[in-house]
Amino acid sequence: MSGGYFFWFAWTSWIVITFFVPKSKVRTKLAVVLLLLIIMSGIQFTIGGQAINASVIFLQMIGYFLVRRSKGTTLLYVCMGTWVIAAAYAGFHFIEVFDPVVLIVDRIWLLGPIIAVLVLLLAVDRRKRFSFVILGFTHGEWLVTFGFRHSYHPVELGSFASLDVFMVSSFLIACWSALEWLATWIASITDRRKQTSSHPSAS
Repeated sequence: MSGGYFFWFAWTSWIVITFFVPKSKVRTKLAVVLLLLIIMSGIQFTIGGQAINASVIFLQMIGYFLVRRSKGTTLLYVCMGTWVIAAAYAGFHFIEVFDPVVLIVDRIWLLGPIIAVLVLLLAVDRRKRFSFVILGFTHGEWLVTFGFRHSYHPVELGSFASLDVFMVSSFLIACWSALEWLATWIASITDRRKQTSSHPSAS
């Protein structure tokens, strides 16, 4: 069922953030954003004959907000990186439709990891990864929508099937970032213990 992965990961993340993460402004903002995203996903409207899910517009606004302070070469890199992700996202959809390729693996678990890997390669800074995946996904959705707009295969901008891909990608990125943080934390603990053992206190 389309939207199953989206709702499962979204509600699970909201519960974890709300009840298990220590209170902070960041926690509150994340919880509010997730709740609004879930609400927006149930709102669809039509402009010029094109069906649009409000969650994509909301995500795009969040993505632009996250990169609002980027300037110069940093902003250029963000633009180039997100459009690389968008092109890969759209290219997958075009190949899926126009080439006689049989997808053995569920497309969600094929495209999701592809997007996640691209984000991890392009955004080394963990703080920028979600802006990359959000803007890459939303721009990719626009490319797919306009690509299919006048064809026999019209699509909804931000369908639940697309949101499934976005949420799986975000989940994989979050897991990898958490593993990196854990590895850094373990390394810092190990270094402190080595320093303590190499400089014993005087008796």
